[in-house]
Amino acid sequence: MTHSGPRFEGPSSCASGDPAGPLRDRCVLEICRVPFVGGAERIALNCAEAVQAGGGRAIVACPPGGQMEASALGSGLECHPIAALNGRRGLAADLVRSARATVSNSRALTALSAREPLDLIHAHHPIGAFQAVRAAARARAPLVLHVHETLPAPRQYRALAGWLRQRCDAFICVSDAGRQLLRRLDMDERRIHLVYNAVGPAFFSSPTPAELGPGPHIGSFGVLERRKGHGDLIIALGRLAETHPVARLWIVGELSYAENAGYVDELKALASRWKVADRVHFTGYRSDIPELMAAMDVVALASREFESLPTVLLEAAALGRVSVATDVGGVREIIDHGITGLLVSPDDPSGMASALATALSPAAAQMGRCARAMALSRFSPERFERDLLALFGQFMGAQRATAG
Repeated sequence: MTHSGPRFEGPSSCASGDPAGPLRDRCVLEICRVPFVGGAERIALNCAEAVQAGGGRAIVACPPGGQMEASALGSGLECHPIAALNGRRGLAADLVRSARATVSNSRALTALSAREPLDLIHAHHPIGAFQAVRAAARARAPLVLHVHETLPAPRQYRALAGWLRQRCDAFICVSDAGRQLLRRLDMDERRIHLVYNAVGPAFFSSPTPAELGPGPHIGSFGVLERRKGHGDLIIALGRLAETHPVARLWIVGELSYAENAGYVDELKALASRWKVADRVHFTGYRSDIPELMAAMDVVALASREFESLPTVLLEAAALGRVSVATDVGGVREIIDHGITGLLVSPDDPSGMASALATALSPAAAQMGRCARAMALSRFSPERFERDLLALFGQFMGAQRATAG
């Protein structure tokens, strides 16, 4: 079915102004496909909270019973249940294996559009946008896809994105790396908009560091899945033994899916082989991330792929922490090597160990100060709210003009 709503072909830069006006008494549906909270889900929550701060009403559609729903409800947001879909195994495979859930979600979202006066539908994954096409047509509301991915795009992703090319009214990218992905997929340049992610206010407020005991402490924050490269951090910790024999690695986050349980066992076995098991801590989900991250001497990201604009690096910068990260996706849009952090090649534990040793030296403190100044100027919640609401107002204004 081809979405019949209006097309939004305004400029990609966001105008400033009163953010409350365009969204007062308007209703926005945010769609998330997973029950856990990763970087994309935190941004979805930020979007919903921005809508409410702008005088609108936000509804979050997400799988029930997980941390995503709990976080949304804890922020005073409305939730609507949909079934979970795991796109990590390949979008086409998921659409085949989960056809029943896909049909069910499409019906649920369409029914919601019949009950609620939806003014904009905002999906945070192509699967969510795919499921919302009929709902958007039913509500005569713009359908917007928030792109959290980067090149290289898997074949299945390219196929689904191509199908959505004429069905989504606008695309919001979290980084220039994401914008390059859409350009490679031949999306209409006039409908591509760049809005950098933001850091939550708690990370700018100098939280009291958690008590972790003797350090130094190296923190890895994010969902537990293979693409995050946690094993490289464990090996790097082992290689640091000569210069930093008591350094600790904190792996903070929950499993993305139960099927990844074996991955954690592999990481624990790897820590034992490198004789660092007593210095690698798996915390699971934590609600005190600002305090925990503030206690770290270094924040490390060892991802091998699929990082557009990692929220964890923005949060570390806001706290003035030194970051060491692999040079993937849009990481360079956050880290200026040697100035606001350190970049290493992916799949290079030796390079990671060397960079961590540099980051743990007293001279690295200046990088933390530069990172915080950068975060204050580029990734503040005020800037994010202003830019996002200006775009939403533009989208809904075009819809009103078309309807009129």
